[in-house]
Amino acid sequence: MTNTCVIGNITELTAKYEYLLSLAGVDVLGTDNASISSGYYLHYHSIASKKYDTVVAIYSDVYAKYSVCDFGKPFIVTPTSKFNRVCFLPENEGRGQENACNMFRLFLPLYMLCISKDIDLKVIYKDKMFQADRFVKDKIAEFGEIEHIDTRKTFSLYGYHNTHNEYVTDIRNKENLLIVLGDSWAVGDNHDTSDYWHVGQMEQGFAYLVAQELDADLVACAAPGNSNQLAIINFAIWYLHNKHLVDQYRIVNVLFSTTSADRDFAVHGNLGSWSEQRESCTFVIEQTTEKLLTESKQAIDTFVSFCKWLNMPFKFVLNHGTSVHHYLRDRYSDFLIGPKTEGKYTYSQLFKRTDLVASCGHPSDKGNQFLANEICRELKRN
Repeated sequence: MTNTCVIGNITELTAKYEYLLSLAGVDVLGTDNASISSGYYLHYHSIASKKYDTVVAIYSDVYAKYSVCDFGKPFIVTPTSKFNRVCFLPENEGRGQENACNMFRLFLPLYMLCISKDIDLKVIYKDKMFQADRFVKDKIAEFGEIEHIDTRKTFSLYGYHNTHNEYVTDIRNKENLLIVLGDSWAVGDNHDTSDYWHVGQMEQGFAYLVAQELDADLVACAAPGNSNQLAIINFAIWYLHNKHLVDQYRIVNVLFSTTSADRDFAVHGNLGSWSEQRESCTFVIEQTTEKLLTESKQAIDTFVSFCKWLNMPFKFVLNHGTSVHHYLRDRYSDFLIGPKTEGKYTYSQLFKRTDLVASCGHPSDKGNQFLANEICRELKRN
């Protein structure tokens, strides 16, 4: 095996595959203090630059989210480590398969990156080696159908074995499709309308207004509090369950309403420094700003590669999260929809202290209409 790397936790290798650790031409990037998530994070550029023709991922049910804490040491989350309650549900909680499904989520960014870069991804799991496509197909079959959670008006909300809001749909069998990734902005959260978000608020949100203008069905891979990392995973999960539908549409457009970098996700769902649970909040705060920003950058770059592989045109909407948008302006200036006013880099900056923002800081109904007008003008221009 040449131009090959191994990532993941090497203690999970059985005797059958230990030969990989000493085989000529194989870079062993995995350690006994690692996970697939850490391999994706630490060796992203080597993989994205196609330094390797083949990536071998050691898939584990034990080693979850990786973080580099402020004291600078690698830290791996296991069912008995610090933050175990953040990244693993106890067996007597939930409805089953929550932990397994979260592990699958952690694997998907690597899968998205490798298939979009035409890298041969192999997965070692429980003493067997799989081609990645076969492994993903088997996991999708194992976890079963996406669960329908709620319907309000014409919108349907779907989840996957836990409280994650994977995506919202408004499907009316139109010829065009709009896919929107993001957080609360993308799903129309507005406390002037309701103190708590519900899927019916999509009707006043910019995503739905744009879909109406484009005469398109709508899929929103988004949820309140979402991180950039989880947004692309929501997108992957929707695609893996619905890729047979994509070719039925005449025109497909994808929008990514990127968010702040100080967010993460775990088995419980979306996490930020605003998190109500103390341990969840600490899980985010103890990670360095640089590490969290790097994860958002990697999610953005993986999203771009994935869309290009799918041949789906895409745009970024500069709604909020200035640190991420500096990166977008530097790297993807031709794919941005943002304010044209000098000194206003995001729409949250533009809306500040105007009637375009609601009491909660999200766009008001007027603000959502403003965003929809801006987005439609840019899409029609292209």
